Amino acid sequence: MNAGLHAEIAVAVEAVIGQMHQAVTTLQQALTDERRALDAGSADALDEATSFKQSLLRRLETLDVERKHLGRAGNIDTALHPTWPTIVEGLARCKDMNQINGGIVNQRLRHVRKALSLI
Repeated sequence: MNAGLHAEIAVAVEAVIGQMHQAVTTLQQALTDERRALDAGSADALDEATSFKQSLLRRLETLDVERKHLGRAGNIDTALHPTWPTIVEGLARCKDMNQINGGIVNQRLRHVRKALSLI
């Protein structure tokens, strides 16, 4: 591979990782918004936050495929990028936040089912 092409791929990797970092940060905020909607009992806000969260997850999946493809094409280990550990840590926080939000939803569903069974 010529040096010019390798440099272009390296720039593209940098851009994709930057976009992933931004998407993870935005996902954390979306999960916080989802939690606020749960706490407020706002179905509309919850629906909006959940839809936005899903779009961010799809975006992250697309970016990750692109990151892997560029890494292979340029023979670049993208996991060695200085921002990569921050992305991985952010995704772990998102997973935890999402599990908490899911637990709240499940608990409320159990309460609703119990109330319905009493009727």
